[in-house]
Amino acid sequence: MIFNHSCWVDILIGMWWNLPSFLSKNGVKSYPGVGLIAESIQCLFLNRVGTKEEKRTALHQISDRQEICEKGLMPPLLIYPEGCTTNNEYLI
Repeated sequence: MIFNHSCWVDILIGMWWNLPSFLSKNGVKSYPGVGLIAESIQCLFLNRVGTKEEKRTALHQISDRQEICEKGLMPPLLIYPEGCTTNNEYLI
């Protein structure tokens, strides 16, 4: 699932609506409390400034997760493609 993201409330709404896991930046793992929750709901973590190989690996992980989700074996993966929108209205 792909959503627009303009504030932290969007994450709570996404969790209430569909109990997904998220594609998240690596830094979230170090947030007190939030990191533990993110790991427990099986988020995928992405190094935003990673090498081309790391980004390619992330794409494979997303694709693999999609296949698993379609079989109903894992929760859906929620992706905010821009992390957070710059204009709070739509994806650029």
